[in-house]
Amino acid sequence: MTIIPQKRCTKCGVEKLLTAFSLSKAHKGGYHAHCKACYKAWYDANKARIRETKNAQRAANPEFYRNQERARYRLNPDQTRNRKYQWYWSNAESRRAARNKYYWANVNTERAKARLRYQQNDERERERGRLWRKANKVTCRIAYHRYKARRRANGGTFTKQQWNALCQKYDNRCLSCGEQKPLTIDHIIPISKGGSNDISNIQPLCLSCNDRKSNKIIDYRPDKGA
Repeated sequence: MTIIPQKRCTKCGVEKLLTAFSLSKAHKGGYHAHCKACYKAWYDANKARIRETKNAQRAANPEFYRNQERARYRLNPDQTRNRKYQWYWSNAESRRAARNKYYWANVNTERAKARLRYQQNDERERERGRLWRKANKVTCRIAYHRYKARRRANGGTFTKQQWNALCQKYDNRCLSCGEQKPLTIDHIIPISKGGSNDISNIQPLCLSCNDRKSNKIIDYRPDKGA
């Protein structure tokens, strides 16, 4: 006996075939919670409000919707309702020639605009990088130690998860002073003296104890890495 898959509409409460529901990746099972008939009834009752909301969204985000229309035309050029974009993509060569002609006629102004855009983007990217490094200090330190070990061909690497597990193993305490402070990465055998960057050569120390140890070879681990 063949079981025909059905789904219950959450609006009218009637079980219907899946063909009565619209496809949706955002809903469980891949189908809308409301059937097509209930959705159409709701849409017809709220058509004016929906249109006002969409117009407000388009006015607030014109570039987003413009790019959306362009992408839709690239995928389905025959189904695009907006004739503006049909012309836009069907006259690509002439638009490119006109743009090049304008650029070389106003080359100094265009280059000044390009420099300004570059400076603005560069400042924005620097700020983004600064904020990311501030939020990911451990990742940056791990990358720095990996770079130092690679330059000296000492070998070895470790991950942020391994570092966190090592800190938890010693109750997030500095192995030198025994206090719970912000911990830093210390190499038991320093990289400058041929030490590996492997997790087996790492111990957690607070900043002051790490500075005091400097490049000495001291193993503070109570189990000596066992």
